[in-house]
Amino acid sequence: ALQKMPLEISQRIRCFIVGDRPSHYSATLHQMAQELPARMRERVHIVPETDNIVCYYLAADVFVCTSRVESFPRVVLEAMFFGLPVLAARVFGVVEQVHENVNALLYDPGDTVALARHLQSLIDDDALRERMASNSPHVLATLNTYDEMVEAYGEVFREAALTTPIATVSTST
Repeated sequence: ALQKMPLEISQRIRCFIVGDRPSHYSATLHQMAQELPARMRERVHIVPETDNIVCYYLAADVFVCTSRVESFPRVVLEAMFFGLPVLAARVFGVVEQVHENVNALLYDPGDTVALARHLQSLIDDDALRERMASNSPHVLATLNTYDEMVEAYGEVFREAALTTPIATVSTST
């Protein structure tokens, strides 16, 4: 996506990919970063897993989640807690967390043109970025807490346990 952006915009970006650990994904990520033109490569930082994640959220202006598969990722919740606008792939789990065009811009997985376009709009449009950032904590507050989620699941399980299936009997004469 960085390569699809105008040079003057991409030069305003410093990208931190936080949480790297040895894996096939990591090796591919490092290889892709090395293949970037030098002017972009110097702006992309791959950071190992860290307990000091707070400093990255506090330094960020935008949070980007490019996952193609998710299940209600904690990092999106954390980004909203820190008041960041969210730019993410439209995947299960993420779309249940954010409100498109309220605190987030979404794109279809793999659509790097749309990713670049949305990222550029958040960089270029201070008012849009600030509006979405200020909305993120409010959107987060509308989501169920962990305790509420556990209670809701418990209620479903209690109802299921109390429900006895009705057997149907067919007879022929």
